[in-house]
Amino acid sequence: MARVRPFAGFRYATTSRDITPLTAPPYDVISPAQREQFLARDEHNVVALELPAGSLDPSEPGNRYETGAATWNAWREGGVLTADPAPAIYVLEQHFKHAGAPVRRRAFIAEVGLEPFSAEWCCRTSARCPRPRRPVRAHEGDRREPESGSRPL
Repeated sequence: MARVRPFAGFRYATTSRDITPLTAPPYDVISPAQREQFLARDEHNVVALELPAGSLDPSEPGNRYETGAATWNAWREGGVLTADPAPAIYVLEQHFKHAGAPVRRRAFIAEVGLEPFSAEWCCRTSARCPRPRRPVRAHEGDRREPESGSRPL
């Protein structure tokens, strides 16, 4: 069974409520030109951590993994990032457009511990598991009513 617990995360040490200049899309959809635009907007943009400069080859000096680690340490030591004083479960809400339609996605971020597969923990696809008592939603923003005959958990 998964163990979900709060953890003490890190956040930008800023007093501004608008963190837009510090954010970026996922690293795997950012072009080299976009990366430079994000860094020009703010040198502390998260892209410097998620998509650091350097080679992908970890055996080469100055590779992106060393660069990212050095940036992380420098930002922590320099007060750009600060550790939260107490463990928490973080709520995330994202608003964006996909294929021209607005999307709102909600999630939470927590520490998760997983059991090894060898523990034979019951998983949804296992024949040993009962069917869910409510339909699984595509995402948290989906507010469809449960199917007839099903009950909420």
